[in-house]
Amino acid sequence: MKKEINKRTKKTIYIIISMLIIENVFVCINFKRTSNIHSSIFKAYVETGASTNNYQVYSGTGFPGAGYYLNTSRSSCTNGGSLSQAANYKINFTGSVDKCTLYFSVDTNLRAGSLIMTMSDSNGIDETIPAGESIERSFTIQNTGSSAAAVKMSFLNLKNTYNAATMLYSLSYSETEEGPYKYINIDNIPVSYYQSTKELANGITIPANTTYYYKFRVKRVILNTVNQSSDASATLSTRFKIETITLPNNSGKADQTLQKLRSLNYWIYLSNGTPDFRYSNDGTSNYMDGNNRLQEQTDNTKISNGLYAMEDDYGTSYYFRGSVNNNYVRFAGLYWRIVRINGDGTLRLIYDGTTAGAKSALDPVDWVFNDSDNGYDWLDNTICMDNAYAGYMFGYEKVSSSRHEIYFTRSYEEAHMNKYSGAMKEFLDNWYTTNLSSQSSKIADAIFCNDRSIAAGVDNVPQMFDNMSLGYNKYSTVYSANNRINTTYRIDDPAFVNNPTLKCPQKNDAFTVSDTIKGNGRLTYPIGLMTADELDLAGTHGDFYTRKPSKQYLSMTAASQIGYVNLFYVNNYTENNVEYNNVYPTHAVAMPFYSVVPVINLTQAAVQSMTGNGTINNPFQA
Repeated sequence: MKKEINKRTKKTIYIIISMLIIENVFVCINFKRTSNIHSSIFKAYVETGASTNNYQVYSGTGFPGAGYYLNTSRSSCTNGGSLSQAANYKINFTGSVDKCTLYFSVDTNLRAGSLIMTMSDSNGIDETIPAGESIERSFTIQNTGSSAAAVKMSFLNLKNTYNAATMLYSLSYSETEEGPYKYINIDNIPVSYYQSTKELANGITIPANTTYYYKFRVKRVILNTVNQSSDASATLSTRFKIETITLPNNSGKADQTLQKLRSLNYWIYLSNGTPDFRYSNDGTSNYMDGNNRLQEQTDNTKISNGLYAMEDDYGTSYYFRGSVNNNYVRFAGLYWRIVRINGDGTLRLIYDGTTAGAKSALDPVDWVFNDSDNGYDWLDNTICMDNAYAGYMFGYEKVSSSRHEIYFTRSYEEAHMNKYSGAMKEFLDNWYTTNLSSQSSKIADAIFCNDRSIAAGVDNVPQMFDNMSLGYNKYSTVYSANNRINTTYRIDDPAFVNNPTLKCPQKNDAFTVSDTIKGNGRLTYPIGLMTADELDLAGTHGDFYTRKPSKQYLSMTAASQIGYVNLFYVNNYTENNVEYNNVYPTHAVAMPFYSVVPVINLTQAAVQSMTGNGTINNPFQA
């Protein structure tokens, strides 16, 4: 009996010990995630080059990271274990005791033609973001080719089950790692309950033999007007992908349009050099001093009236400047003036009235922000303190079509995401449908720039507050047009020379209807306003062709937030009983005092069929 008990005891002890050993092995092998190679469990191979299908033994101590991915179709485990790869390149394994062979292929999703995308941490997102917090991914794109190249960047294997407005992302770039960074796109991550591919940004362009730096930021936004309880169990995971796109070839198109205009009026020709933007264009040689006041100048060579060249986002643009008299156009039963030939050959026009030469008695499109009959009563003084209202569109939470609650924005991205139409855009959209929709086939989709980029070095601007670079909420902010246009912010710098540009500094601010290669694709209709830069190029002191006597009208260029949001506008003032105009910042909230003047672009085909000679008595007919 005693002997039998001993036998059972030994058997029991043996079984217990065996179970403990097996359990110990199971704990070591059946892990959830690892970043290290255990040679007794894994054997890893790495592809020798993109799409070569040749693999060699990988000798590293950790799994391959950026530039490689786990090829699950080739990889396998002896006992049927399951393998997958997280966005941070760690390996997920599910199974019991096993031995696995892993194959890592070159990640061609991060290569496109001559472009190589290198992630600094992980190719994607696979983690929980606390409410109100954000995460960031940094990467570079290198162009190893001999010409400029562009890509479309996409979310790959995207799964996002959060509320449609919860996950807000931004993509920005810089020519240097230190910055400053400029926004390419600000938007919500698309909802996707099953893994899918969705566009993130298009037209990301890198010059030849150049490396640009990028930041992709995601913020889990706390919404004031939406029930987000379902977000508690939501998930977000994605990888990234790039693919080459073909940039439009605009070479010679502006010249074709110029040749057409010259065939109708021989006196339209390109002037030499670059104008001195301090000087007036009213047939005198007056100039603007450092205090933005008119002074006499005896050097008549400083006067600049005519047609000049400057690069824009499409190529070489030709712009009219000064007191010109050969840029009149009649289109859609209305009268316009040619602002410039765009780099893609389209023709930019500014509204000039219902009769020829009506600038002396312009009937501008007056609009009033605080007119409750027009649904703009929500734009009160308190709301317009938010930097969001520097935008033609904005990311403010909109409660209804005609009313806002006062929820101030909490980030630049919230303020300047192009989600809702501003009152300026709403009015122009309505004006377009009434006056131009029947001629829409002749109206081109070209960029209208609502520059909201932050000015560099604003902390050192005299008479300003500290930290003027936030661009959201009620924080005092100076936008970058102030570094290009002579304003009171430069009152202590008489040596400052205007440096206007026809290139939109941020793609997020380049408003278009459907073009997402050059623009943001956010417009409803192809209509907008002049920029402060275009007004400066046209001439802002004297009898220039864009002057509207006794009228002060807005540009679509952000100036600042100093107490209220300010836009640049064309200001009227009198000097020695003579009326002059200049470009100047004004409170966006003070709209009862200002007008708007619509701007459109004619297609190149419409231009090629033009008649007339561009004079007031025989305008170009389109």
